[in-house]
Amino acid sequence: MESPIKLNDRDRVFAEAMQKADRGDYAAAVDALSSLTVKYPDHARAWAALGDLMQYRFSDLDSAETCYKKAIESDAS
Repeated sequence: MESPIKLNDRDRVFAEAMQKADRGDYAAAVDALSSLTVKYPDHARAWAALGDLMQYRFSDLDSAETCYKKAIESDAS
C-alpha cells in the first residue's frame, strides 16, 4: 500500500488556499495566500494565484499587477 504524499508546510497552505478559492471563499483564500507570501516571498505560484483572485474576484487591478510582478520576480530567481 502506498503511503500518502506528505506536503511540506508551504505546499499544504497553498493547497488549502486553492481549496478555499474553489469553494468560493475568496476572502479566506486571499488571507491564506497573503500570509503565505509573507512567510515565503519567493513563492511564485502563490503570488500568481493571489493576482488572479485580486483581478478576477475583486476587480483590484493595481493589486493584481503588483502580485503578478512579484510572481515574475520570484520565478526568475
